Amino acid sequence: MADENVILLSTVLIIAGLAFKLGLAPFHSWIMPVYLQAPKHITTLLVFIPKLVYFLLMIRVVVHLAWPIQYALSGVFTFLGLGSILIGGLTGMYRHRLWEILGASGIVNIGFCILALIPGETSSLIIAITYLISYLLLSFNFVAFIFCFLDEKGNFVLNTLHDLRMIRGRDSDLALHFVINNFSLAGMPPFIGFISKALVCFHLFGNAHPFVAVSALYFASFSIFFYLSLISHAYFYPRTQRANYLPVSLTARRAVRLSTTANVIFILTLPYTMVLLHQFFFL
Repeated sequence: MADENVILLSTVLIIAGLAFKLGLAPFHSWIMPVYLQAPKHITTLLVFIPKLVYFLLMIRVVVHLAWPIQYALSGVFTFLGLGSILIGGLTGMYRHRLWEILGASGIVNIGFCILALIPGETSSLIIAITYLISYLLLSFNFVAFIFCFLDEKGNFVLNTLHDLRMIRGRDSDLALHFVINNFSLAGMPPFIGFISKALVCFHLFGNAHPFVAVSALYFASFSIFFYLSLISHAYFYPRTQRANYLPVSLTARRAVRLSTTANVIFILTLPYTMVLLHQFFFL
């Protein structure tokens, strides 16, 4: 019993450290200032690399340390997951800078990844990794869209919600890509964001965690607000006069299209992807 308590305490402390690196609530306070004030190329790395590396490290901790005491850690994962979805959604509602909204989006989506680990099954890990991949693809699309618009000095043109009003008048194709990407991040059907969230929620329902699944869906409704705000500013508000003079980076534009294509391929090959992930991690 004493050894089990030591393992439990050690595992909780390790998970808390990884939660800080992932920006999970209540360890999320560094996300907004860093995303906003750091050089944007560094911020771009922070959006992807830590999420991937530290979440895979957390899965390794869960498999090798926490699996025997999974019943005791389900409360920790519930607290981190639901807290992140709620706080990320509420935080993003009051932000108007795009990089801050991206940070809030990351808090919410990593929260869903953590919730997928609660049942403590092999399928839990596969669903969590699948969700992470879909989120990283959508985030890449978001970041590439921001990089599409740079002025002659290399400064970012898109910084706030109001700046998005230039997009539709300058490039309606990119605006449509941006709208679809944010619908997907919001979890609207039939996009990959909806499929990923549905996998997590059905997995929780099927493993006797209906309260957690319903709470996650309810808390996620707060994040829909800032995704719809992005969509409305980009596509439905009247365009500004600066739209005619807005430069477009062809390289970043190709990256947006490539990311959208990758999302479509990911949806079409999702069952095969999950089988391959299972074989890679557990066989």
